[in-house]
Amino acid sequence: MKDYLTIVEAVLAEHPDARDDDFRLYGWVCKRMCPDVMDLSFKEVLWKSTKLGLPSYETVTRARRKAQEINPALRGKKYKKRQERQADYIEQFGGLI
Repeated sequence: MKDYLTIVEAVLAEHPDARDDDFRLYGWVCKRMCPDVMDLSFKEVLWKSTKLGLPSYETVTRARRKAQEINPALRGKKYKKRQERQADYIEQFGGLI
């Protein structure tokens, strides 16, 4: 997991668009690990992912969550909006619960 964590952290730092989109993050991670993957069809990537040495989608999303927990600066805009909405909700309805 540590190796994947390092890769995911680097991708999140270089590609802010991947912070809010796990599929985009997975694509960037796969490209970093196996640059030739971009020349393959989606079907080929799915069928040959183990042979290509690509991590599972779940491994990448798990590493993203850990990376963002360790370094909040790697969190995306959606996280910040969700936190703001939660704070507004608590402010508005917190005393009613």
